[in-house]
Amino acid sequence: MGLNEIKNQLLIFSNGLKIKKYKLDRKASNVKYKVYSNYPSISNDYNIDDVKNKICHQLLKYFKVIIAAFPSNYLNILYKNISTIKYQEGLDTKEMINSLWGLINGFGTTEGYYYGYKNTVYAISKKQKNFLVFLSRGEEKTYEEIINNTLTHEIFHVATYTVNDNVMFCGFYQNSHTYDIGLGINEGYTELLARRYFKKDTGYYDDEVIIATLIEEIVTKDKMEQLYFFADLKGLIIELNKYADKSSVNRFILNFDVYCQKPDDKVLEEIFAFIMEAHKNKVLKDNTITNKDVFIKAYNEKLMSYVKKTDKTKKH
Repeated sequence: MGLNEIKNQLLIFSNGLKIKKYKLDRKASNVKYKVYSNYPSISNDYNIDDVKNKICHQLLKYFKVIIAAFPSNYLNILYKNISTIKYQEGLDTKEMINSLWGLINGFGTTEGYYYGYKNTVYAISKKQKNFLVFLSRGEEKTYEEIINNTLTHEIFHVATYTVNDNVMFCGFYQNSHTYDIGLGINEGYTELLARRYFKKDTGYYDDEVIIATLIEEIVTKDKMEQLYFFADLKGLIIELNKYADKSSVNRFILNFDVYCQKPDDKVLEEIFAFIMEAHKNKVLKDNTITNKDVFIKAYNEKLMSYVKKTDKTKKH
């Protein structure tokens, strides 16, 4: 096994699950997967004060922000998970090994993750953090900053994780144990929401946030947030199908997954080409917009400014 293959085997992401690799030249129509619908049927008659004594104090304040920010029917999955949620300080050996590998190869370290099967949020301990900082000799964040940055992101995974008919849903991500899909759009949009509602730029997933922001502009903020909290990737695909054919949408979702795992210029070009085409088609269908050519040109110029931003934030 060569070095690149070893690196691919080691790569683990913040949700603790290994993501299936898709070849870049593989046609979306040939990728065998099924996107499931998920419509939770959990009562939304809920008051956090009824269970706050059962919720660990490290997570309570983050839940309160989300509950205050969104309609109660968006939070059905959160209500299901919240009363049994657990918090553990300290990454397991597997994640520490991957953090060391990430540090050596410039991918960054794991500072925390949500493991849905155990309904547990894990965060790096002070001892582990000090060890990694010592090895990196880099700019040091305070431990409190690291924990806050981690929890503002992971709390949205808690709010959107559920399992139906042996399919795992987490926001726009799905795992049926035979395939994984939606990692890129899910991590990008999760981090976008973390920054929006906790008003803090964590520095995580910068490129993915840019792409998710552009997709939200096409779908609209209200619709995208609703689909996210209902863990409805299929609904998102249907929305994008209004402005691009099915094959193009599938290709975009899979390309975004690939890019999230390993940034690649060719993949990024395809992603932005899809966004540009979908936005153009949306404008052409909108009878309320005059001077459509001017509008599209202005948007494309804005898109190019985003491309320049990704050049600066690209992970290696």
